[in-house]
Amino acid sequence: MPGTLCSLLPRLLYFDSIRGITSLLLILIGPDLAAQAVWIEGGGGMPSYALQYEQPLGRAIQGEGLHARIGLGVERARISAPLSIHWVTGGKPHHLVIMAGATPQVRDLDINDSDTFLFLVTGGGYRYESRRSPLMLSALVHPMLIMDPAPGNLIDRSPAFAVRLSAGFGLRL
Repeated sequence: MPGTLCSLLPRLLYFDSIRGITSLLLILIGPDLAAQAVWIEGGGGMPSYALQYEQPLGRAIQGEGLHARIGLGVERARISAPLSIHWVTGGKPHHLVIMAGATPQVRDLDINDSDTFLFLVTGGGYRYESRRSPLMLSALVHPMLIMDPAPGNLIDRSPAFAVRLSAGFGLRL
């Protein structure tokens, strides 16, 4: 059993460092409590879905501006942690969204056979924010590179290219 924990420790520290860096950025920038949101998003750089927290970077005026997202997706033997920046423009209720992010993912949580992937994700699409309720909807197209680095090597010299669609449902807090 101690060998099991020791072999998973580098992967857990990798996910923990991403969460720590994001938390530090959100603390330094300062929260805009009225503009925080929680999203459930399917597709894109996740196994199939992810629960995400969104925080504006600076003052968001009518939903416009830069927004940071951090999330977690779990499906069978896959765990992913999407981290992204979204630029939202246009007046309420209709917005254009351009995003970029990275999603580390661990597949097959078996000690002898687990594998780590890195999705470098970009995207563009549409976001609807209701004027009368806290509900939001989004639909994006995501061109991405899927990297499968070897253990001990962060760079995959032959990444795969893919295009995926995502749909999301958000709720302003």
